[in-house]
Amino acid sequence: MKKLLLCLSLCLLALPAIACDSFRLKDGKLLHCGMSRIKLLELAGSPMDKYTQTLGVDSGRATAGKTVEVWSYRLQGSIGANSHSE
Repeated sequence: MKKLLLCLSLCLLALPAIACDSFRLKDGKLLHCGMSRIKLLELAGSPMDKYTQTLGVDSGRATAGKTVEVWSYRLQGSIGANSHSE
């Protein structure tokens, strides 16, 4: 019973580590994890940089990693953004 309680506690503590972040653009549009590529392109435009990388964990066994595509943007958000009056 103690092992089960410890295991459940550790699982609950790990939840924030897999949380998804979101970002609000200056015009109010919201970007978040899991958006389709088409929707992201529609809202934020083309990325400044785009590359693929293979992520994996060295477990001592030959296993395939997960290939992901990383898009980089330099966007100005609505919170903490510098506003310039001209």
